[in-house]
Amino acid sequence: MNKSLIVGLTFIVTIAMAGTAMAATNPFSDVPVGHWSYAAVNKLVNDGIIEGNGDGTFKGDKPVSRYEIAVIVAKAMAKEDKANAEERALINKLAAEYKTELEGIGVRVKELAAKVDKVSFSGVATVRFDNQSGGTTFDDQHINLDLNTSFNLGMGWAIKTETEWQRQFNHPQSGNSVGQKAQAEQIYLTRPIGDGTYNMGKFRYVPAYGLIWNAKATGVQYGFGNTLKSTLTWGHTNDEKDFKMAEAAWVIGNSTNVKAAYLSVEGSPGRDNYYEAGFDTRVAGDLQLAAAVSKGDLPGVFSNNKAAYAKLQYQSADVSVAGSKDIFVKYSNIHTNAAYDRGDADDCTVPEAFNVTSVQTVKSNFKGIHVGFDYVPSTNSKLTIWYMKGKDADTGLTDYKVIRAQMAYFF
Repeated sequence: MNKSLIVGLTFIVTIAMAGTAMAATNPFSDVPVGHWSYAAVNKLVNDGIIEGNGDGTFKGDKPVSRYEIAVIVAKAMAKEDKANAEERALINKLAAEYKTELEGIGVRVKELAAKVDKVSFSGVATVRFDNQSGGTTFDDQHINLDLNTSFNLGMGWAIKTETEWQRQFNHPQSGNSVGQKAQAEQIYLTRPIGDGTYNMGKFRYVPAYGLIWNAKATGVQYGFGNTLKSTLTWGHTNDEKDFKMAEAAWVIGNSTNVKAAYLSVEGSPGRDNYYEAGFDTRVAGDLQLAAAVSKGDLPGVFSNNKAAYAKLQYQSADVSVAGSKDIFVKYSNIHTNAAYDRGDADDCTVPEAFNVTSVQTVKSNFKGIHVGFDYVPSTNSKLTIWYMKGKDADTGLTDYKVIRAQMAYFF
């Protein structure tokens, strides 16, 4: 198999989720370990701009709430006159990420309005080369720009959008066809309400570990809770079927999460139901493990309705830390009827706690392994290379041997 090299340009968005209650109740959702905010705050601590957890450190080895980080950001903004250009840029980025929390808890920094625009932009651009030995399922060689916008409407309300452009290297004439250009691919209103966050419109959602659903839908959603976070979603799928979804995620200790999800979709006849459960944990040191199983319950269908997934990863590639890296091996056995929609399963922009929580890369009907690595050559960039070998899960008749090389830069 020929191996492809890549050089490219990519940028990714971190969308701020909001909170409006008082600090005493601390209702804000936790920031996943591995989020770029931890590395950013730790740098400001190490540079002496702000203090950490009393002993001069901000450890970042267990989740803290968005409110707690917002308080730290407010302290950093108050001492911005002591910061150099790089540190000021980092403070401004943190202020943009946690703007709603800062306003919601009554933190009013004099220059806040000037620092955080009503409209902010971020995105991801990728250059990807897939090389498949026999077959065209993974025949993807493209440059892609995924642009995200956030419009602050005031009173905690914001509207988020995503627009995507792509040009295929190997099929340039199809560069403007459906799937290569998507205006308002996501567009939704969001606001903190009570102890949770409300979304309404068309949005991307990956419940639990993404085995039963990894796609966009149009509807309403409310997520609430911290140690036990629940998310309820109702709406219509891209093929205009009514669906209802419920997810529960438990935080256990400092390094373990347990998640479960249920999806009910309008079928013919009756309704199709899907169930998923799994966990992710830090096994020892920098070694992390994630595993999940799912099952589809479709009227009259009794085969090809189960899925299993596991990933073992050493270290984590954090795009905010140059030189960070990880290596991983994954096993997937995902039958067609075990999932409803995994259409975005190979989208590199999906955020992952520990970078292991979402079942990336493989669409339904695959059984096999992935081995690969991620490397951050410079801040806000990531090189990913992996090799995949397996068969279609339903029949075992089609072989897959694929290598992917991808370069990404984030802004």
